[in-house]
Amino acid sequence: MNTEAAAATRTVTPAFLDGGGEMGRRIRAHDWAASPLGPPADWPQSLKTMVRLLLSSGHPMFIFWGPRLIQFYNDAYARSIGPERHPSALGAEGQACWAEIWDIIGPQIDQVMSGRGATWREDDLVPITRNGVREDVWWTYSYSPIDEPAAANGVGGVLVVCSETTERVREARRSDDERALLGRLFDQAPSFMALLEGPDHRFQLANPSYQQLVGRDVIGRTVVEALPEAASQGYVDLLDGVYRTGQPFRALGSRLLLQTRPDGPMEERHLDFVYQPIVDAAGAVTGIFVEGSDVTERSVAEIARRESDDRFRTLAENIPTLCWMAQADGDIFWYNSRWYEYTGAPQDSHVGWGWEAVHDPAVLPEVTARWKASIASGEPFEMTFPLRGADGQFRPFLTRIVPLRDPEGRIVRWFGTNTDVSEHRRQEQHLRLMVEELNHRVKNTLATVQSIVDQTLRRKDSAPDLREDLTSRLLALSRAHDVLTNEKWSGADLHEIAVQAAAPYRRDAGEDRIALSGPEVRLTPRTAIALALALHELATNAAKYGALSAPGGRVELEWSREGQHDLLMTWREAGGPTVSPPTRTGFGSRLIQRGLATELQGRVELSFPPEGVVCTVWARLAGD
Repeated sequence: MNTEAAAATRTVTPAFLDGGGEMGRRIRAHDWAASPLGPPADWPQSLKTMVRLLLSSGHPMFIFWGPRLIQFYNDAYARSIGPERHPSALGAEGQACWAEIWDIIGPQIDQVMSGRGATWREDDLVPITRNGVREDVWWTYSYSPIDEPAAANGVGGVLVVCSETTERVREARRSDDERALLGRLFDQAPSFMALLEGPDHRFQLANPSYQQLVGRDVIGRTVVEALPEAASQGYVDLLDGVYRTGQPFRALGSRLLLQTRPDGPMEERHLDFVYQPIVDAAGAVTGIFVEGSDVTERSVAEIARRESDDRFRTLAENIPTLCWMAQADGDIFWYNSRWYEYTGAPQDSHVGWGWEAVHDPAVLPEVTARWKASIASGEPFEMTFPLRGADGQFRPFLTRIVPLRDPEGRIVRWFGTNTDVSEHRRQEQHLRLMVEELNHRVKNTLATVQSIVDQTLRRKDSAPDLREDLTSRLLALSRAHDVLTNEKWSGADLHEIAVQAAAPYRRDAGEDRIALSGPEVRLTPRTAIALALALHELATNAAKYGALSAPGGRVELEWSREGQHDLLMTWREAGGPTVSPPTRTGFGSRLIQRGLATELQGRVELSFPPEGVVCTVWARLAGD
């Protein structure tokens, strides 16, 4: 055969390379004459047969041939390897092409080529780089020998039949993760859960909360077998109804007696739960899902609260005042009959915030604001304001509202009372008139006494100092009387008594010369008058002979509490003339020492250091 005839023969495409889509065209166009395999016509028959099989199959296939593992693959395989290897892998040597995973596939190829048999892998991770990214790719594949008698070990190459299972593996793993998550949620759920299967309601699953509730192992047993006490209380009948009808059953606060210990007593539990039917694709009920919560504490507390409310209502109905109860948010939900009798309102017309209708519009904004502040802070409420009665007239009511708390300190109710204080107001007004009348009469009497003293002591043989002393003492007594009158004779504050006693002497050229300091001390009327007269004597003597007789002189009056009933008071002069102890005790000194010691059930110490007089009083502040 001449050269031209030989070339013509070589360009004829062998029939075994027909078809095969893109890869068929690429195999036919490849320069095999330049490869170790030579022209396709010269290939061994076993290779021709496998290539024909590869091109005819829609299943991903790959061939490694000969000692250098020359590669063939079909269109189905091409879709899995990405542009990094397609189409360059065709005709290339295997180890160079798959260097990144040769540690995985190399030993398997060697096993087949050495005559040690085929390999099989299912859902095996073989990561490859494709589309510029190294991916975790899972495959199910086999490496099978291609018999060739002329080859070493009788194996000419390796036929790879494979399928990528990445999505299936990932989906399975997602499903496994979801099942694991659901399992953890099922086990860790604070609510109790169980899965019952079949018409006899056999336990397939029960989470720890369920096991803890019933106090026993129930898996694999029917409800009747595992919980006979529940069956006797009608719970199996409920399950039968759900299984038969396919309708769920829900219960709130359902009572169940359980024996949680083999030899223990029956324990009462209160449960919120649902029996949810499980249906198959055909709509048939195959089981029941049980889910719920143990609400025993809540139910017991609610029962106790209802009982407490009932007792309160019974008590409140017999109290001669307006009473009511509100929710934690301030909405009033109950009034006693006294409320409706006084307001004339229809039953339940003032629930919620309807009570605003009987309030004086001028005062209502303040009442509402203070009530809302109490709700927000949890502090009790107290205020006096008018309420309109059935006759349309407003009467003053003292309103007190206190929070009622549960054992954890949370407010669960508010309890309020409205007490009619109109009669008390009238009595206060009457008392005020009486006090004012008494004050008027007493001051007139003091004025008359002062006039008599003044007229009597105007005689020439009367000492002017005596008239002045008596007059000033009567004025001091009058000022103390004014303080007590302002306080409705309930007593007086020591600071106010001191201010009144020192008032005539405190200011000099705009300077306060008598400094007062001390805490609030409440005095009885008798004690207040005794201290007022004593302080008047001290101030008068200081003005005549002591610190207040000199321009720069000053007085400090300090007092403090020592215990619940003890008072320590100190009058200290400074900046006046040098002081010498008196040679005799005058009336003023006796008034201070004996009067205070008697009235205050204490003792008085007068000292006369050169820098100024010091008077120290220790007193008991008991009642009159």
